[in-house]
Amino acid sequence: MKKNSVRSPEVPSTYLCDEGEILVSSRCDKLFSCKGNKIYLNESYQCDAQATCDKREAGRRCYCNKRYAGDGQTCTRIVDCYQLLRDGETTSGVYTVFPVNWPNKTLNVSCDMTTDGGGWTNFHVASEAGLYALGVSGYNTSSTAGNSLSLHDQMNFSTFDMDNDVSRNLNCAKMYSGGWWYNECSFANLNSNTQSQWMLNYYNDGINKTELKLRPKGV
Repeated sequence: MKKNSVRSPEVPSTYLCDEGEILVSSRCDKLFSCKGNKIYLNESYQCDAQATCDKREAGRRCYCNKRYAGDGQTCTRIVDCYQLLRDGETTSGVYTVFPVNWPNKTLNVSCDMTTDGGGWTNFHVASEAGLYALGVSGYNTSSTAGNSLSLHDQMNFSTFDMDNDVSRNLNCAKMYSGGWWYNECSFANLNSNTQSQWMLNYYNDGINKTELKLRPKGV
């Protein structure tokens, strides 16, 4: 490959570039590209206030600081466990995140970084004012697993002392011995402490342990 013909203090004239390669200046303030064995100045480049100019495995560029995610030019606070995984956290445990629509507030969440590729945020409902209403969507109708949560979509969370279900005559949380998003009671109830009261997809088998995890769609 020929030497490039650029005469710039940012890129030495002896540098051999690969076609299509993108280069960042030593101060991370300029962006160059390689075309036809020559290096051309593309545009200005600037790190976000929450980023650092550094040279790592991916080359020299702006990298978002710890607990921030993005391309380095734009960095936002990490909102879930999947972003933490991409930020290099690979150990399951409790982490602090900054949930969407919670400006300047933090939340400690349990992250599963090993199951099925990792990046799972254990289930959390945030709105007390909204009675912790459940939103369920995106069910794959071709699945053979069944959809026992459809009845509970948009239901408020009920406990034995906070009866928010829609049943007129029953307190479902008392009846099934556990808090849940009851409609007129339930097709599914992960929190029942009595095996004979467990129902999932119309089956009445007991389950000793359950975990409900969240991860961005399409991952």
